[in-house]
This record gives sequence, structure tokens and C-alpha cells, in this order.
Amino acid sequence: MRAFTGLLCLAVLTLPVLIPPAPTLAADAAGVAGEPDDGLVLGWYVSGMGGMINREWAFGADAFLDLSVKGFRMTVGAPLRFHAHGFRMQYWDEVADFGRLVREVSYTRPKDRLSIAIAPVSGFGLGVGNLVSRFNSTVDADHWRTGFTGSWDSAYGGVAMFMDSVLAPEVAGGRIYVRPFQAIHPGGFVGRMEIGGTLVADFKAPARYRRVGRKIALGNADLPLVERRHVMGAGLDVRWPVYQSDSAEVVPYFAMSMVGSGSGLHTGLALDIRAIKAVRFGLAAEWRYLGPGYVAPYFDSLYMVDRWDFSSSDPYNAKTKARMLDDVLDTRMGAMAAVFVKAKDLLMAWVRLDWDAKGEYSQLGIGADINVLDLVGIRLNLAQRGFTSFKGLFHPNRLVFAGAVDVNVLKNVSIFGVYSRDVSIRTAGTDLGLYRPTDGFQIGVRVGFQYQKDAGKSGNKN
Repeated sequence: MRAFTGLLCLAVLTLPVLIPPAPTLAADAAGVAGEPDDGLVLGWYVSGMGGMINREWAFGADAFLDLSVKGFRMTVGAPLRFHAHGFRMQYWDEVADFGRLVREVSYTRPKDRLSIAIAPVSGFGLGVGNLVSRFNSTVDADHWRTGFTGSWDSAYGGVAMFMDSVLAPEVAGGRIYVRPFQAIHPGGFVGRMEIGGTLVADFKAPARYRRVGRKIALGNADLPLVERRHVMGAGLDVRWPVYQSDSAEVVPYFAMSMVGSGSGLHTGLALDIRAIKAVRFGLAAEWRYLGPGYVAPYFDSLYMVDRWDFSSSDPYNAKTKARMLDDVLDTRMGAMAAVFVKAKDLLMAWVRLDWDAKGEYSQLGIGADINVLDLVGIRLNLAQRGFTSFKGLFHPNRLVFAGAVDVNVLKNVSIFGVYSRDVSIRTAGTDLGLYRPTDGFQIGVRVGFQYQKDAGKSGNKN
């Protein structure tokens, strides 16, 4: 199952966006599920594919090696893409792009609740998500960012952190939390109360565009030339699992936070229900007080695109997300609602709505992972931002969608198809330097092999 899931995820990674799994507000921030494999798993796969990237015909090949032993995992390889003009340089024209060679280098120790990983950051959150929620380091595949995440949790507290790129970092943050009454009431009602502090920053946030005449000027890797500034966020939060058992968890929480010169308050409730062993169900709801200059969550799923281009319906008055903060002048209300369901290894589905009375900042996320007998895998993810009414859900300001299907046709052979409705930077026309919708798809064949050696045993799995 692990090999199958890994291959499907790698197929989806040919798309520009990864939206996270179900919301986990009711789970510990540093939680790590499962136990490490005490044996050795060594695998490799090669694949060939063809289709379109950004509406241009393209084809390519991948070759990856996967190693897993005693909590350590490494997946490295070479993704190559070509188009009508030859080698597709957009995948390799920035320092950060060379992170494509590393799909994952990670180490987990579930017993000690320790997890560290160098990999594309996907669906990452800090604490209750007041500042960092569903963050993806790569949204535009032509500007790839392989980042870092780490977490450690103990009975008395812990830490979680992230960085958008290990080669050219620009966004980073972390949260430290303590359970101050754990020593008085170990694992009990009082002892479970958790107090956390979060600090996050975009050290090179795009601010103002540099223009030639009325058009945005382009720099290296077809990114807009911009003036940059720091955008800092800080927050305090309290999570209190007032009820906790094998079948359910109830977690009220509260947070106050700042982004730039703005501030806001969050209060919510998360439920995690496991009444049936094979089925897990969760709900979360939150009310928000949003002050002038404050947007929540600021570092969200589409941030790595929106930081460059947030408001661009009028190309001549386009603004970055950092500049848009200066236009948030009113106090307003906001809310969040989320639901997820997980049925063992068969299904994971989730929906999350972040609503802001200033509709440009409202977001909707939907995701589903379906596994049929380890033979067919389907993954669907959608994120959209900017709508002021129910009708606006069908015409948002920003929309990305990714889907992948993987079918094992023989023991070591599978076929796959991926499609994305995503965004790319225009390099000509009145929209020069701005993100606009595009499409891509790939259809391919993959051949793989896996060798596994358990404690005292060895053999080929595939």
C-alpha cells in the first residue's frame, strides 16, 4: 500500500498544486501516525509520459529511487520534460528548482513523536491555523520549492516549524507550545491544556511592481521585477482537549494574532470522532474578529502565487498580497467551517471554507483520495479564493484544480493520467507578469520494482 500511495503522489507532483488532506485541528500539532518499518525497503521506478504543460505539447520521463529503513526514507531522482523547442528549461532556471531532485528525505520516530522532512511542503499548518493553514510551498510548478518541516511533541510541550525552500528560503515559521499543568494532572483534564506561540515571516515578500511604461517588467525565470519587504506574523493560542477518549476528542480553542500592523481574534471548536474503528469523522467551526490590516489565515494554500499577484483583474492596477494589506481598512467578521471523513485506507475526503466579509479573501478547499483494492487510486484537490456570494463560488478570482488516476495493470506496471487547471505567469500581452489560468495533462506508463527485507526475512515485493 505504501508503494502504491507513493507512486500516486509522485504522479500528482507533476501538477503544480498540492492541497492537503483533511483538517486536523483536533489532532496534536506534532502527531505522527503509525510505526516505522524495522526492515529495509528498496524500490525504483521509471516512467514515460506525454501531454501538455501550460497548454503546450510536452513529453518526459522520470526515474526515481526509494529507500526506507528504520524510520528513514529517501526518494530521489530526475524528472525530465521536453517540448517542441527541446529541453524545457522552465523547470531548471532557478536555484530552488534543483530541489526537484529530492522528492523526500525524512526521518520519523513515532514513539518519540518526532518527524523531520525535506520535501515539497504540502498542506502544512501551525497550531489552530490562525496564521499558517494548508500552506503549500509549490503552487506554480515552473517555480518549484522543496522545503523543510519538522515537529516534536512530548507530554509537556513541543515545537513545529517549516521553511518554504532549503535552497533559496523566503518564507519560514514555527510554533512552540507547552502544557503547563501536565505535571499536576498528567494526561488529565487540566493537564491537556496547551498554550502556544507562533512566529512566521515572508522575508522577501513582493510589494510593488517595477514597470516599463504601464507594463510590469520581468526578471529572471520570468518572475516580475518587484520591490520587496518583510511581512511578519505573530500569535498566541490556547487549545484545550476538554474531552478525550479512544472514540472522540473535543477541542475548544482561542487565538489572537497579528500580521503586519493588523490584528484579529479567533475562537472555535473542533471534533474528532472515531466511534467506528475503521471510520474517522471530524468537524471544525470558528468565528473570527478581523481588524484593519489583518487577514486570516494569511499564509494559506495559495500564498506562494498570491504573494506575487493577488488583485489583477485590472492589469494596470495589479497588486501583490502584501500591498493589498494596505487596502484592508475596515473591521469585519469572518468564519471557518470544515468537515472530513476517513474510511481506513479506502477514502479520505474533506471540505473547508474560510469566509471573510471582504470577499476577496474567502477561500474554499475540497479534496478526496480514493483507493480501490490497491489497484486503482484517484486523487482530486481543489482550492479557490475570492468570492462574495454563493454564485461567486462558480466564478472565483483564483482557482486551481488537480486530479490524478493511477491503475495497476500488471504486477510491476501501472498507467496513470493527471490533469491540472492551474495558473502560470504571462510573458506577453497586457497581462505580462501576472498569473492567469492555464491547463495541463499527462498520460503515461510506469514500471517499478520493490525489494523488502524484514527482520530475519527478505524477498521481492513486486
